[in-house]
Amino acid sequence: MQVSWRQERPGAPIEFTVGADTGEEYRLAHDFQGRRWLRMFRPGGFMVESPDGFDAGTIHPDLVGAAMILILDPFTVERIELERPVSRALADGYFAATGKRIGPVDNTIEPRRASPTAAPALSYSGGYDSVAALSLMPPGTTLMHFERTPGLTRSQSNSKAALESLAEAGRRYGFRTVSIESDFARLAEPVGAVHGLFTGVPAILYADHYDLDGIGFGHLLDSYYGLLDGRFEDDPAYPGFRDLDPVLAAVDMPVLGITGGLTEVGTAIVAQRAGDIDIAQGCIRGGSLGETCMNCPKCFRKIPLSRLVAGEEVEAELVDQLFAGAGVDRELAVYPNDLEITYMWVSRQLAGKHRWMRLLARMTGATRRNTDWATRNFTPALELVPEKYREGVAQRLAKVIDPMSPADERRARRWNVHRRSRLARLAPARHRFWREYSRAFDRPRLKPGNRVVLLQVGQRERIGLAERTGFGRGRNVARDAKWRSRNREVVKAGPGGVVRGRSPGVTMVVASYRGSKFGVEVAVVPAIGDGCSQTT
Repeated sequence: MQVSWRQERPGAPIEFTVGADTGEEYRLAHDFQGRRWLRMFRPGGFMVESPDGFDAGTIHPDLVGAAMILILDPFTVERIELERPVSRALADGYFAATGKRIGPVDNTIEPRRASPTAAPALSYSGGYDSVAALSLMPPGTTLMHFERTPGLTRSQSNSKAALESLAEAGRRYGFRTVSIESDFARLAEPVGAVHGLFTGVPAILYADHYDLDGIGFGHLLDSYYGLLDGRFEDDPAYPGFRDLDPVLAAVDMPVLGITGGLTEVGTAIVAQRAGDIDIAQGCIRGGSLGETCMNCPKCFRKIPLSRLVAGEEVEAELVDQLFAGAGVDRELAVYPNDLEITYMWVSRQLAGKHRWMRLLARMTGATRRNTDWATRNFTPALELVPEKYREGVAQRLAKVIDPMSPADERRARRWNVHRRSRLARLAPARHRFWREYSRAFDRPRLKPGNRVVLLQVGQRERIGLAERTGFGRGRNVARDAKWRSRNREVVKAGPGGVVRGRSPGVTMVVASYRGSKFGVEVAVVPAIGDGCSQTT
């Protein structure tokens, strides 16, 4: 990768130009564990908005280098070549983390170090997780909102609520608020974020300007400890982008894993008890704060959750409306689901009151499993907070959420939704759910004899492939003939629209297949082992 940048005048956006080495133009983004993400690199330019009167010439070169690493490393084969040199400390840190290089290197450049008065930033989206982190951050925190340039995609996302939440959060806590616009997501094809640290780029780039010494995210226990992959792993790492400690240490900007011991249920509880749940909004399609679309997977998950933790009634009419929402079948069809613990806890609370929640509870096994540990804090996750801030964060956590007991911790550590025995036991309930759901909400269903494609995905790759390939965003991978030949199996639906695949022990996503064209027409419950659930 070759990177150059310029700024026309102080306060103007910084414009970056990125060129690719041979082979990087079509490189699939990946993380350090080998999971493949469906994003291809698209060489070109992007801009990052500057603070008023800011002169880009004053940025420490290592901060530019670290920001480029966050953006470009997933697509980089061997080296990132910058226009200006970086310190030996950053180059060595990057090589230690990835085996890749960044340069040129000037041994006379001193590494970037935060000032004694520095405080951290919080990457703030206005969602439940970042609002929960808000009450846990140290005094003097800067709230930084990453504003994606409008019009990059056909997404229905709306940042109005996030900006309103940002302003109110700053007023309540006395925190400085900053919103920085950038379009660097255009370097990925399809356009979008490749990993969980993307939104931290503005904080890294302007760390000296805002006097920062770290950056907090609303990343959860689900991400740090592998629950998004379906199995607890006692090796906390950054969501989707691992092992960057040496790079961030080189610029004195460590990550504060401030919500790393909480599930989605836990962050909703923290936001409620801190008195901030009124400025949290999971839906990104609504308008102003408090306006939700009632038609997306986030509304489906977050609205009942927020009402439950607030002790409010969840009406049957609301549940029916949420289950009828577009995209809900696609969210639940990835099974086991990334956020299984959230669905299990919510459906367990409502199983006695609502038919659909009862069916969902049976499908996920919530009726037979204790999920109360999801309402408490996993205290070993405090190691994700730098020592400088650890004690203060622990004290603030203790005021708003209970710690897990030893029994709770054992339940969390035993979390594994991929056990073959569990999947086999829940298969009848899963079949019943989709059979009744597709009839009640008039969802398209496969018919016997329909030809479909099974995209075979290992457990480690499920986030990177299953979600994106299975539901409409897999065009680039679909063009990769080698990938298709290794991972695709064309089969016909059997009686009742049930599909069976050859390969046991893998998660499969079923997509439609018409002629020689790859396309997604129907979302189907993935096959687990040697069988497949009813289609939707």
